[in-house]
Amino acid sequence: MKVSEVMKKNVVCVNEEDAVSKVLAKMEAGSMHQLIVTRGEKDGEFVGMIVLKDLLVAECDPQKTKIKKFIVRPATLDVGDSLEDAVVKILNSGYKALPVLKDGELQGIVSMTDLIKYVDYSEEVDVEKFLGKPTNMKDTDNLGKALSLMADHNISRLPVVNYEDKLVGVFDALSLIKFLKFPCDGPPRFSGMFAVEKGSLKDFLVKDYLRPTVVMTTEEFSVKKAVSSLQSHEEIVLTRKDVPVGVITAKDLLELAVQEEEMPIYISHYKKIDPMLYGRFEDLLYTFVKRFSKQFFIQKFFIYVDAYEAGLGDKKFAKKFDDKKYNEKFSLRARLITANKFFAAHSFAWDLIDATHLLLEKFEKQLVKYHEKGLDVKKQRKIKQRK
Repeated sequence: MKVSEVMKKNVVCVNEEDAVSKVLAKMEAGSMHQLIVTRGEKDGEFVGMIVLKDLLVAECDPQKTKIKKFIVRPATLDVGDSLEDAVVKILNSGYKALPVLKDGELQGIVSMTDLIKYVDYSEEVDVEKFLGKPTNMKDTDNLGKALSLMADHNISRLPVVNYEDKLVGVFDALSLIKFLKFPCDGPPRFSGMFAVEKGSLKDFLVKDYLRPTVVMTTEEFSVKKAVSSLQSHEEIVLTRKDVPVGVITAKDLLELAVQEEEMPIYISHYKKIDPMLYGRFEDLLYTFVKRFSKQFFIQKFFIYVDAYEAGLGDKKFAKKFDDKKYNEKFSLRARLITANKFFAAHSFAWDLIDATHLLLEKFEKQLVKYHEKGLDVKKQRKIKQRK
């Protein structure tokens, strides 16, 4: 099957001359994290894409600033690409969807949600593979804490719970549009959530910016139900006794569709990384996988990289010590898939290599703990057999 057979042809677009505020309103209305950008009149020339998280951290006046300042040029799909090619391209791109072109002209768009409908899941996936300790927030927490957690963990959504730790909703990047659209008393808000307004965010509570989500208990989970639910919702929150125990997105299901390779490392980032730095980064990942692959039967290793420009306070700190290292913060989120279990970890540091070391140390601790637990189980079995 070809990309042309599954792509959406009626693409929601914005013009490069549109104001940030207009684009944010369109993203909120359509619950979209990305929009195609064109130049000229209706059905104009394709020039790139605009990404919600870039707008949320921009220091600008959303009413006056045009989006052409924030356009990114993503990888693209060709109408003749196979679905297998599309799965790999979209996972490696760092985007939720990619434009489809023919001879440089926009033909449509394909998202992760579109692709999961056509994936052949050879066997029923055990729900245990999706379970872990999700990054939850209390409904009485403030927006400042929410933004810090999302940046530090390199995630785009947070399950929100009440005082009994029961799920009440989800907070995500789309929730922030509501916050930006309605100014409060005092100085006007010009976005720049990580740098300009961080001090004032403590005055706004997460519970006022929640959105509903799909809730599925671990007992009722199935891949078929998950694929169906994700066609109209951003995620599925898995629960046990109303307590969140995992989150499933289209990306999680799509990862299962990637064919296993000899060295199964998949790195995703949409911002350019210095080639020398990237080489060192890759070497660390390959060394880690080679070290643990045979013992733990590593099948796939997905790493998602995000880079944030340092805030004003960070830059002053860097200038004080004449240290260029503090110009960017790196956030890594990764999932390690073995034959028996999924492992997840994240890290956050000023330097990509530092962040990588922290990430791999976390995975090593998890693997060692899992191995030791297995040894204890075997030991207990032997004792029972002797008795």
